[in-house]
Amino acid sequence: MTARSFIAIKRRFELICELLPDNLAGNVRLELAESPIGDGTPHIETIEGRLHYVVSERGNEFERRVAHNEDELLYWLVTDLTSTIASAWEAKHRVPWLDSRRRWFAKEIQILNRVNPEWAARRSDEQARLLRDSP
Repeated sequence: MTARSFIAIKRRFELICELLPDNLAGNVRLELAESPIGDGTPHIETIEGRLHYVVSERGNEFERRVAHNEDELLYWLVTDLTSTIASAWEAKHRVPWLDSRRRWFAKEIQILNRVNPEWAARRSDEQARLLRDSP
């Protein structure tokens, strides 16, 4: 990835982050890195012209996915972010007798709808499969 490509992706990510509700983001890291930070925050790399989504912490790589395009990469970055925000919201607003995942997932879809309704629909399908496979 060229410096220009990274700047373009980073700017799109920043614009998306501006759509997130301020009161929910809290202390979630809203920045995009192109090298490991070391704390588990995802970063992006380009290897042989392909965009890689990488999660590593303290020198250990835990996840690596290759995106087909910038939109797919941004989807992964943003859904990680919205999932973290929604999970924190659910923990603060827990209702003991309700399934916490369902409230968390519903909040994530609500947030994603502000960003991109197509991404929200895609994420909703992923969540439905997860709930079906692991009730």
